[in-house]
Amino acid sequence: MVLHLAVPKYHCTQCNRYFRHRFAGIGPRRRATEAYRLEVFEAHEGGVSQRKLSITYQIGSATVERWYQSFVKQRVSELSGRACPQVLGIDEHFFTRKQGYATTLVDLKNHKVFDVVLGRSEASLRSYLKRLPGRESVRVIVMDLSETYRRMAQK
Repeated sequence: MVLHLAVPKYHCTQCNRYFRHRFAGIGPRRRATEAYRLEVFEAHEGGVSQRKLSITYQIGSATVERWYQSFVKQRVSELSGRACPQVLGIDEHFFTRKQGYATTLVDLKNHKVFDVVLGRSEASLRSYLKRLPGRESVRVIVMDLSETYRRMAQK
């Protein structure tokens, strides 16, 4: 459904600024509601191609990409400030031939992946672990018998 709104432009005589009435659910300088943008994002995240979405929703493929990128940035910023879990699981797995191994950190209390970091050596993980917020609150670390991870856990 397309809804065309005619919104008057207001002028404040005290501060000499112009403004328009805001509508709930539509952000500033946006032409679509957040719910509509989220629907397109989730469809694209679920595997629907940009071309198919642009035909279905009658929007440009660049718009689909822009909306997808904005939601990805929003989700990353939400996850970046999280504190380290109290019960932490650590394991490594082979990622790619080019990039080698990746270390997976898991919140075992909530059964969720906390983060995935490239590398498995102490040198490659040192900078990540130093800037990890809330690392002092970790009470239990569950890991395999890897000597590297035991040294890091002791430090």
